[in-house]
Amino acid sequence: MLFPPRYHGTDYIHPQVFIIDDAASMREDWDELCRLFEILGYLVKKSDEDGIDLYFTMTEKKHNNKNVSALVDIAKKRKNNLQGFSNINGRLDYILGQYCRCLQIEFDMKRGRIRDAPGNDIKPLSVYVFTNALWGKTSNPKPAIEKVVDRLTEFEYPASQVGIQFISFGHDSKALKRLKHYDSGLDLKMYASKIM
Repeated sequence: MLFPPRYHGTDYIHPQVFIIDDAASMREDWDELCRLFEILGYLVKKSDEDGIDLYFTMTEKKHNNKNVSALVDIAKKRKNNLQGFSNINGRLDYILGQYCRCLQIEFDMKRGRIRDAPGNDIKPLSVYVFTNALWGKTSNPKPAIEKVVDRLTEFEYPASQVGIQFISFGHDSKALKRLKHYDSGLDLKMYASKIM
């Protein structure tokens, strides 16, 4: 099948993806992070029929579950393994890149370039990034965000097709300024990212 099922199908599928920064600097805010993840998880779980996706920045494993409590338990246990500096690019590149490929296939299908694909539209994607933005020196989410915005513009999707929420933790003024830059300072024509 050309389309990953979670991005394609009936109206009730609306992928909900959480990326949690599990670098060492997040330890102080970890308990608060887990509480907020639990609250948001319960709020959005009905929007994603096949379960919420949970990623951490320091590991490649994807966790998917319809049971929010099970995902929260995974996050709580992760507190004992927080280490290093995260590179937010890795997760965003992967998730948004996969989604862009689905948009490309849908666009090609509508133009008649692909004949053996399902006829439903690609469903909107919501990505929640829990971070204090104290990333490694080479970490820069801008290219991944720009790429998805370019694809949405090229394929004439509305800005609401992809939502990226940077949810901030900690009190580092430079890091919070960095997140604010990704919220409103990228000077993109259409941009669905928000900071909380």
